[in-house]
Formats: sequence, C-alpha cells, structure tokens
Amino acid sequence: MDFIKIPAVTEKLKLAEARFAPVWISAPTGYGKTAAVNDYYAFKSILCLTGISGRLDQMPEFSKIRQSIVFVDDISFITDSDSRRYIASLLCEKGIRTILASRGKFPEWLEDLLLSLDFVFLSEDDFCLHEKQIMELFECHGITLKQEECEQLTEWCHGYPIAALLYMKHIVSTGEIDPILVDTVWEEIFRFWDRRVFDGYDSEIWNFLLAVAAYPEFSEDFAASITGSQFVRDYLSFLQKTGQYAIRVGQSLWKFRPEVARFLRWTRKHSYSPEKQKDNYYRAAYWYEQHDDISRALEYYSLADAEEQMTELLIRNAARHPGTGHYYDTRK
Repeated sequence: MDFIKIPAVTEKLKLAEARFAPVWISAPTGYGKTAAVNDYYAFKSILCLTGISGRLDQMPEFSKIRQSIVFVDDISFITDSDSRRYIASLLCEKGIRTILASRGKFPEWLEDLLLSLDFVFLSEDDFCLHEKQIMELFECHGITLKQEECEQLTEWCHGYPIAALLYMKHIVSTGEIDPILVDTVWEEIFRFWDRRVFDGYDSEIWNFLLAVAAYPEFSEDFAASITGSQFVRDYLSFLQKTGQYAIRVGQSLWKFRPEVARFLRWTRKHSYSPEKQKDNYYRAAYWYEQHDDISRALEYYSLADAEEQMTELLIRNAARHPGTGHYYDTRK
C-alpha cells in the first residue's frame, strides 16, 4: 500500500535528528509508525528490533552495532527484564540514536530516563490525516476531489491512515464516493485487526473484551460481576499499555475507544450465540438492579427476554415509589 507522508511526523523526526535525541512514538496499529520511520530513514542504515514476543528478538553488543540508528518496535509488549535493561542502556549509549515505538503509553520502567534524556514525542495526533493529506493521496492516483468530497472522506476516515488507503482503493476501482463504502471499509479494517492486532491476545482478556463490549461505559465492579473475573484491573492496565484501547471516564468508569468498541461489537455479533448474548445481558441487568439503576436493569432484562424479572422488578419498584415506579420501563 501507499505511504502517506505527514508533515507533523517529518518535522518531529527532523527535530530529533538535529538534537541527536531519542524518539518516542505512540499510536495504535495502522497509524503508520513503522512505515514513517522506514520512509524517513530510507537512505540511512538502521537496525530494527522488535519486542512483540515479550522480549527483544536480538540484543547485539553495542560495540558490534554498525548502524547509527536503532529502531525498537512494539516496546509495549516487552516484559523480559534483560530486554528492558538492554533498552535502558541503549538509550544512554553515545553514538547511537534510539527510536522507540509503542501502541500504548510510555512504560513505567523507563520513566527515570525522562528527566535525563531529551525525548522527542510523536503521538497519535501527529499521524492523523487531515484534508490536505487526503486530497494529495487521491491526486497521486489521478483523482481530483471536490472540496465537499474531501471533507466527507476526512470525516469518514477519522484521521486513520489505513481507512484513507482503503477508501482510495475502492474509489479508484469504482470511480464513486458512496456512503455504502463506510461499512465496507470498516469491515475490512475489522478483519485486519482480527488477524493482526487482537489475534494473539490471551483468551481470558478476549473473553473480558467481548463481555463488556455491549456497554458504553462500565466500572471495574460491573465488569467483574458480569465476567466473574477478579483480574479486571490487570486487563484494563494491559489494554492501556499495549494500545490505549481502554480510556478512563472520570474517577470510576471506563470505556473503549470508539473504533475499538465498534470492532468488539462486530466480533461479538459474529461469535456470541443468542443464548450467550442473553446470559450476558441478564448478568448486566442483575448488576444494575442490585445497584438500584432500575431503568438500565429493565433495558437489559428486556434484551435478555427476561419478562418475569421485568415484571417482578416493576412491581417492587411501584411499591417503593407509588405513582411513579411503573413509568421506569419507558425511561432510557
């Protein structure tokens, strides 16, 4: 696929080169982190390492490294202590510039170096595509977009480079910019994520993700109740470190990134049986009932086809709140 040059990324890589500073790149899969590094340093010698397996794939002695730039990808997955020590030492090695790329947050085990090293930071926002880049991408393929067409595509892409490339592929093929492409493109993205992003996740984390995917926001207590797991906090920490997929909402609630939530609902639709869906909704409804959130309890009992529980809840609620309790089933 084409590589889309983004000025904000190029400028920061130039700044790091001028300062001889280490670089920290953080963005989810598909934003072009690795492609940007490979493109910028296309005419320079660069040693590429990866930590996708939990440890570095190689740890050559510094004296034997002939390249002046070392690129360490997927650092967020590294749990091996030797690999962590190697990276910390590499960052302090004179004569070698280090670029670290991650899908998640800056790792706690490197935080001590934040004060002593002049990192240049690239984030997801730096990689997001805007109208100018989308216009240029299509012009490279012989298509001149009208301003309103470019604005529409920019909105559909949400800044995501892979989405822009997929829209371009379909539009070059058909010559049409049709709203039906939105579902087609996101289906392709979800299949890519299924193969390349979430495929290696532990089954317990995967079960947790699908169990809470149907709910716009959730607390750790809610998630523990409907999953039966005591490791919810560990799962959320892992999701933040490896992709920033889970986001805090206030002090006690969590939600998934919008596109991740959509992917999880898509996966749930294809993998959950009707009975499993109902059981999940029933567990959610019971939790809401226990926490006196009658409106949500009724909503999810309804999705679980639990008519008996709905009737009992309405009767109990009407007894507690004469004159108003029977209206709860229509509130959202």
